[in-house]
Amino acid sequence: MARHINKGESKKITLTETDPTQEIVLGEATFANDRQKVSVVINKVDDTTKNPLPGGIYGLYAGEAIKNVNGDVIVAKDTLIQRATTGADGKAAFTADLPLNVSYYVKELQAPKKYVRNETDVFTFTANYTKETESRIEFTYTFENERVNARIDLTKVDAETGAKTQGDASLIGAVYGLYAREDIVHPDGKTGVIYKKDFQIATLTTDKNGKAFIENLYLGKYYIKELVPSEGYLLDTTEHDLDCADEGDLVKTVKKSATSKEQVIKQPFQVIKAANNGQTDADLLSGVGFTAYLIS
Repeated sequence: MARHINKGESKKITLTETDPTQEIVLGEATFANDRQKVSVVINKVDDTTKNPLPGGIYGLYAGEAIKNVNGDVIVAKDTLIQRATTGADGKAAFTADLPLNVSYYVKELQAPKKYVRNETDVFTFTANYTKETESRIEFTYTFENERVNARIDLTKVDAETGAKTQGDASLIGAVYGLYAREDIVHPDGKTGVIYKKDFQIATLTTDKNGKAFIENLYLGKYYIKELVPSEGYLLDTTEHDLDCADEGDLVKTVKKSATSKEQVIKQPFQVIKAANNGQTDADLLSGVGFTAYLIS
């Protein structure tokens, strides 16, 4: 029977003569056939570690108009039929009773925290009737998600003039260290700690414009401090904190910036004017003006 299950059942019928005048003895048995059902299960994993991810929300949609036996449309195309959320095992099962010989599709509605929503991957399938001995038609699909990453931009400036340097001082070549302010943990919940608190993750060296950057970081709290100043500047002892927190599953890269304001090294000097009269102990003269010029 099309779209129904043949369970292979058998029943005993006892034929008992109750009326000797009847030529035929009748007996009866009733068999019930269930409709073939559809099972849809989604698996969600980290695209790199392949570990299962809880908290992903998926939608099951009608891929075409669903009609009743009279040909009337009861569910329009692209209608959301059901939502399902992945559990600790990374699995989500749809329980809606789906009609057969209809196409459907599943897409991600919300990614787990610290992951990018997978908007390009859509699982499409058609629930066609199969063997009459199969009670369920099973469909499974695995969605992979990329973690949200972070980028930090550093800018070194003159504390007094901004981007313009003074004298022979230079913005190029300053070396900074990037450190974890807290334990930086992988977002899949299973890989564990990537960097321990206060671990130096990388060094950044400024270019001629006083700029440096680092990218593809894990989300978390960091700080930057200067290790070696560039020529003509004093060491910046400030620890610049940066909180690279999740900004939603549609933000692939969280961008943070820090500005290091540094004091140029200055050399004081004194001018003494004395009368040139040949005496060893010249009298000091007051009230004479001088102008200092920068020659290099």
